[in-house]
Amino acid sequence: MPGDDRARLALYERLVELLGSGLATSVMEQLPPMPWDELATKRDLEDLRVATKDDIAGLRAEIKRDLDQLQTETKRGLDQLHTETKRDFDQHRADTRRDFETFEHKIMAAMRAEMSAQTRTFVRAQAGTLLTTASLAFAAARLT
Repeated sequence: MPGDDRARLALYERLVELLGSGLATSVMEQLPPMPWDELATKRDLEDLRVATKDDIAGLRAEIKRDLDQLQTETKRGLDQLHTETKRDFDQHRADTRRDFETFEHKIMAAMRAEMSAQTRTFVRAQAGTLLTTASLAFAAARLT
């Protein structure tokens, strides 16, 4: 049992001898359970309130500063992402346009080659038909 508890018990027992059990208990209930210098006064509570209020104000300012910095960094990051994305889309658009132009040139070249081949075949067929008709005409003329 700590020294303070022994002293309280001795005081209580003496009060019981002098006043009786009921009054002794009432008196003991009015005494603080600790030394008087450990009790918080109104001034202590006011000082604690002011210190707590100052701490909260400091934290509020620090959090605001951190949030402002986070907002700035986030905006900068989003702006950079927007710039990079736009650049990538512009590059993709240019690549797609170039690919379509290349594809168009290849198709046009293939069509020209096919049309040239068809034209040569048609001209040869017409020339063959013309020669055959002319030969038949000469042969018929000779027969008559």
